[in-house]
Amino acid sequence: MENKKYKIVLLSDLTDSIYNTLRSTSNLAKMINGEIEVFNVRKPSDVVKKENQLSAMRTINSEHSVTDKKLKDIIQPLAEELGLNINYSFVFGNVKNEIDSFLKLKQPDIVVIGKKKLHSIHFLGDNITDFVLKKHSGVVMIAPDRETLALNTNFSMGTINGWKSTSDFEILDHLLKNTQKPLKSFRINRKGDVQASSDISGRKMVEYVFEHNDNSIQSLPKYLTRSKIDMLLVNRQQNKLNSKSQSISSDLKKVMSKIDVTLLVGATGLA
Repeated sequence: MENKKYKIVLLSDLTDSIYNTLRSTSNLAKMINGEIEVFNVRKPSDVVKKENQLSAMRTINSEHSVTDKKLKDIIQPLAEELGLNINYSFVFGNVKNEIDSFLKLKQPDIVVIGKKKLHSIHFLGDNITDFVLKKHSGVVMIAPDRETLALNTNFSMGTINGWKSTSDFEILDHLLKNTQKPLKSFRINRKGDVQASSDISGRKMVEYVFEHNDNSIQSLPKYLTRSKIDMLLVNRQQNKLNSKSQSISSDLKKVMSKIDVTLLVGATGLA
């Protein structure tokens, strides 16, 4: 599978953070042999302020040109710099419906979304991030609004409660080639948990084990920050009420909302 091209979709809202998120996504593509498509959705109500139909159509047409130019001005220089072919598209419509349709059409291996605010209680709540995690069964990368993945650097990777998505090991293998640092494993042990293997793709791991309690959930983000983790691998867990539903545990949501690192959430149905 050495020559496989991974399809990566970056969902963008065209805020100022898109440039850094796109750089991280582009560097990910270089590491794993990926191709990128940027997809932007805007609600018509954010563009059209008048009720007159003719005026609304003119406004939409005008915004179409503005949006196209803005995306091209951001994407083209970076694509040329890194030698990547980055496609893009955009629509005006219902944000969640359009994203759902686009992901079904493109069937990407990885979906990238930006993480807007550190410590946001709605980071993994009823928003686009949570929606994408429910709709997309493949890998999801959640990138901070700063560039956290850089080429030709010995970046540090960690896991939290293991990495169970076995079919994603190919992606992980590509990433591991870019670092000589050992993987760091952070584990929250509940009473009766069985200790999992501390080996991923034959790589040594440095393990940090925390007993499950409120204090450890609060302190874990500090350990992650001190350990200078650049990318954290996160599993989804099976919903006990619905065997087909996969989500992130409430403990991990609390930890993830308080750290400013790139998160790589594993595919569903592979644990």
